[in-house]
Amino acid sequence: MFSPPQTSQEFLAQLMSKLGGKNPEETGGFQEAPLAYDAVWALALALNKTVGPLKAKGHRLEDFNYNNRDITAEIYRAMNTSSFEGVSGHVVFDAQGSRMAWTLIEQLQGMPQHTSLL
Repeated sequence: MFSPPQTSQEFLAQLMSKLGGKNPEETGGFQEAPLAYDAVWALALALNKTVGPLKAKGHRLEDFNYNNRDITAEIYRAMNTSSFEGVSGHVVFDAQGSRMAWTLIEQLQGMPQHTSLL
């Protein structure tokens, strides 16, 4: 199993340093940043996994186009067999190519309601 070059703590520390001390929770895109980082790694790892199988079939990644079903199938297979510990947690995909991840659903009750005059 592969691990990206940064742990989640290292990634968050680097992200926070780039934010210049701002509260990351109040920064647009903060929640999506770890997911984007892991998505890039997932694609890079999948493309890397295709080099050998494509070479055996006489293809290269550089030959990719949207009509070449052999290359497309190889990339799809590589993505669906990817699994690694990313900065957002364990990264693995289902047969349809969707990321499988734990989801937390919270129900908030009794929260004070705020009104504002705008």
